[in-house]
Amino acid sequence: MNPFDRQTLTLAFPTAHLGAMPAAGGGAAAGLEEDTQQQLAAAEGGGPYAAADTMGYDEVIDPRELRDVLLRGLRLAAGRSAEAAQPARHTGIRP
Repeated sequence: MNPFDRQTLTLAFPTAHLGAMPAAGGGAAAGLEEDTQQQLAAAEGGGPYAAADTMGYDEVIDPRELRDVLLRGLRLAAGRSAEAAQPARHTGIRP
């Protein structure tokens, strides 16, 4: 589960890329030197596993496991309350 809201399940396939533009295209568009462009491309080569390590994804799964993982997520979600949490009522002596 996503550590920020604990209500979502974020999955990735091994071929996933996290970002709006590939490193090679972004480096060329920014006019970076060839060395810097190669460093960006190498950093991007970490694939989804690098993003999963930094909590970008909950899990990197094989596409053949998708059905089982989604069913596990649905079972987990079924046990959660659909209502928003209410503030706790405190009782006791008031000043």
